[in-house]
Amino acid sequence: TKSNNPHLLMPLREGTMARARAAALRGTRFEIEQPEGERLPFKSMSSCIMAHNTWRCLRGKKECYCMSHKSGGSRKAARGRPPGLAQSCSRHRLAHVLSMDVNSVRWRNANEELLRNGFAKVHHVQPLAKNNPAVVDLERKFGEGSNTSARGPPSSGSPRAQISIMLTHAQLWQNLSREAEAPDWLYIFEDDAIFNPKALAHTTHPAAGAAAASKRADVQCVLDEVEALAPNGSNLIMLALCQPILPESVRLPNGREHFVANIHTVRPCASLCTSSYAIRRRAAATFFDTVRRAHVRRKRGGEGLEAKYMPFHRFGLDANIRGYYYRTRSLVPEREWPRCVDYPTYTCLQSSSNPECMGGLFTQNASLLSQAEQQAMLGDEH
Repeated sequence: TKSNNPHLLMPLREGTMARARAAALRGTRFEIEQPEGERLPFKSMSSCIMAHNTWRCLRGKKECYCMSHKSGGSRKAARGRPPGLAQSCSRHRLAHVLSMDVNSVRWRNANEELLRNGFAKVHHVQPLAKNNPAVVDLERKFGEGSNTSARGPPSSGSPRAQISIMLTHAQLWQNLSREAEAPDWLYIFEDDAIFNPKALAHTTHPAAGAAAASKRADVQCVLDEVEALAPNGSNLIMLALCQPILPESVRLPNGREHFVANIHTVRPCASLCTSSYAIRRRAAATFFDTVRRAHVRRKRGGEGLEAKYMPFHRFGLDANIRGYYYRTRSLVPEREWPRCVDYPTYTCLQSSSNPECMGGLFTQNASLLSQAEQQAMLGDEH
């Protein structure tokens, strides 16, 4: 049984069916009352539908517009909840945060930031000490040399801080992959991660711009939709974006772009910055070895290791991840690429003079040292 309204073709629920039959016996017309949502700035039906909204055209008029699925009833149901947190979105996610000291301001800020963004609990992860045998051994295998950063010129001194952070991430993946009760997606942050207030000002969404930057979306609602959109072969969700690259099959400005939570975007890409990301649990145990094999090999005639292409592939986790997809971009299918949230516009990518012109749902707090920089300042026991 369906409504007499030709524009509403969805099946009727049991209570609605009873009212429809009663209306038919009375000889009166029955129509479903549709909750009125919010008009959105999409100008075409295709972009509106792609963003999981409804395209409506007024009867007898040529005016059409895009309407969100949010109903007036949802606002009432959300009363009593913290501002900005929708009732229907997931509230089960755990955040794992690398931090040197649980008594530090960095840890407290990261903990509060993630709880405020709807994560159920924040777990502390202690980075490996710089004198940890695994850290020292990897430094020895690459031999003497400068500490080459993934995003800067060579610097003097030991690379142990960088090695420590890379191996801490890899060890965390291994540990969480063995937990039977762990969720499908593991969310990992470093303690300089913050919600990116500038991302919405620079994405390719039709509603993006300076005004949109002030809209703080419910992060958990965004993550619900991103997880649902990620193909089975895609094992990473990049939440912070630095110098992202696209698969060869994707073209700017709008190739393979989906709209989520009405105002955010998601598309396949690979990026530097592993300060905020999620990895699929079933891939976590083997992913580090997979990306390392693409960049590191044994030295000929020796027991040491060397980078195949660039020196910064030796110790930088984010350089290894982005480099893996870059070096194999014609081999790794698009469906296996990471999913990136709030990819910036092409104009923004070319604007190297504007440090705030970057995408990502999260970013790094520019007022703080990075995790590796902070650890480099501490003694070897840290």
